[in-house]
Amino acid sequence: MFQKHTIRILVVLAVVMLTVFGLIIVGRQFTNNRSTLGRMKRWCNGEYYVEQKANDLAYDLRHVLALAQIQPWALETMARFRAGQVKGHEENHLYWAKQVFLLAPEEMPAFIKAQLGETNKLGDVQPDGSIILLNGQPDYIVLDWGATYGIVIGPTNYEFSFAASGTNKVAPGIYTFFASY
Repeated sequence: MFQKHTIRILVVLAVVMLTVFGLIIVGRQFTNNRSTLGRMKRWCNGEYYVEQKANDLAYDLRHVLALAQIQPWALETMARFRAGQVKGHEENHLYWAKQVFLLAPEEMPAFIKAQLGETNKLGDVQPDGSIILLNGQPDYIVLDWGATYGIVIGPTNYEFSFAASGTNKVAPGIYTFFASY
């Protein structure tokens, strides 16, 4: 009789512990905004996927120390472009820009690849980096993931200048954007 009672208590305790651990794991998934459940929760609250990605980029730009180099890198890249020292080619893959110079993959610095790099289903590494030209001169740089969301980087006096579904001003001259078609 004592053994049956002890076994029942142990089984009940095990079930309760497993339930509690399961609830903790599921609860953490809902509090992590970038987990699958967290993304679903954000979507149910009206924040669509590309908007979530733009908002996550804005958060990372504000909080990940390695990304503090992004504006100095962009300004240096634009100066190198003016001097004819940047590898790439003209390609207009952005719906809002008339003159786009697509940076060669080797122009993308390691800190951007490490912090923001993703490989899409085709095996292409993103983001794509592009210099947007105005009258043949660099105006700003865009890091984009298929032109649906990305980062715009210019000098500190740059103001966001094209139509997008939404933007986040991260710092003077730095924005994230998303476009929902």
